Amino acid sequence: MLTAAMKHTLLTVTLLSAAAAVSAAPVVTRGPSYNFIGANIEGGDDGYKALTADFSASVNNYLYVYGETTIAGEDDLGDFSQTNVGLGVRFAIADSTNIDLEAATGQIQYLNFVGVQFGGVGLGLRARLSDSFQLHPRLRYFAADGPLDDFGMFTLGLSFFPIDELSLDLNYTRYFDGLEGNQFGFGVTYHF
Repeated sequence: MLTAAMKHTLLTVTLLSAAAAVSAAPVVTRGPSYNFIGANIEGGDDGYKALTADFSASVNNYLYVYGETTIAGEDDLGDFSQTNVGLGVRFAIADSTNIDLEAATGQIQYLNFVGVQFGGVGLGLRARLSDSFQLHPRLRYFAADGPLDDFGMFTLGLSFFPIDELSLDLNYTRYFDGLEGNQFGFGVTYHF
């Protein structure tokens, strides 16, 4: 269960991230990235480990589609595969910073029992701190059908762009309300 202190901490981190992004001193010539395909290696509590692939593509100046699939996953419940797709709307609050509203649907399929359907909503921020760094915190909540309870997740991601088309990504995710745990990830993403 998410305590009042945890909710306050998540809100504080998100607001401070937004304030830092909007008031960042470096001149930024690129906005946040919404057109990409990436691969990630993830690990975490309870034996969680996974190889994932994700994508995002702009539909227009406001809408984007995104998705993620787990190529190979394992946690304390066993081997699993997961796929989710969603639609997002972005609102510019500065040339280098957007607020994202998202809705997604997906499925988790464990080898030892039936699959779990889920749907959820999210609120995020994408901020280009400089031409080399992008910050992307995101808070999401999912309703799940099946043996899993509804759950929330807070992700804090940071991408380093050695060149415009390539980023090296670090992510931390904290699950709460129904699922508990921490995940860490490293990824490589091609931006187009």
